[in-house]
Amino acid sequence: MKYNIIVNDIEFDVEVGTIQDGFAEVIVNNELFDVSIENYQELAPAPVVTRRAKPAVTRRIQSAPAVKRHTPPVSARQAPPAPARQAPPAPARQAPPAAASRTPQAAPQPAPAAKQAAQPAASVASGTGTIKAPMPGLIIDIKVKVGDQVKSGQVVAIMEAMKMENDLPSALNGTVKEIRVQKGAQVSTGDVLFVIG
Repeated sequence: MKYNIIVNDIEFDVEVGTIQDGFAEVIVNNELFDVSIENYQELAPAPVVTRRAKPAVTRRIQSAPAVKRHTPPVSARQAPPAPARQAPPAPARQAPPAAASRTPQAAPQPAPAAKQAAQPAASVASGTGTIKAPMPGLIIDIKVKVGDQVKSGQVVAIMEAMKMENDLPSALNGTVKEIRVQKGAQVSTGDVLFVIG
C-alpha cells in the first residue's frame, strides 16, 4: 500500500511491503527499511482458512526504481526466541569383558594454565644478549635501571598490547648495560629494548 505523508512540511512517499512476524518492509522515498511493529500481536489478523484452491493468476509487474536497503542494528530489533535445545542421548554403557585384566592408569593431567608473560628460554644463558619486543605495543613501565643485576625470568618491563598488560621477562642472567626504550614509548615487534651483559 502506498501513502503520501507530510511531516514538518516535508513530503514522503511511503510504501508498506511485506509484514511478517512483527517486522515490515517499508520503502520511504525509494529507500528500504526493516521496521519493527511493537503491537503486532494486537493487530495481527486471524489466520484465514481456505476451503478450495484458487486457480493460479499470472500478471505483469512494472519494475520499480532502485531501492536502497537500510537494516537497523540487531540490538534495535527483537530477535526471535532461540529454539529449545535438546540434550543428546547418553551413550549406552558397555560392561567390560570378563577376561580383560585391569591395569591402573594415571589420572589425566590438567592442561597448564596459559601465561600472559613471554616465556624465557629453556636454558638459562649468562652473558651478552638483548631483550626484544615480542609484539607491537606501548611500554607502560620499566622495572630495572642500567647497572641492575637481572636473572632469567625477572620482569624488566611491562608492555600494553591489545588492551592487556604483558610482563616482559629477561631470558638472561646478567647486568643491564643499556635501556633503549623509555616509559610511554610505542615499540614494534623485534625492537631491541634492553642490552644485557
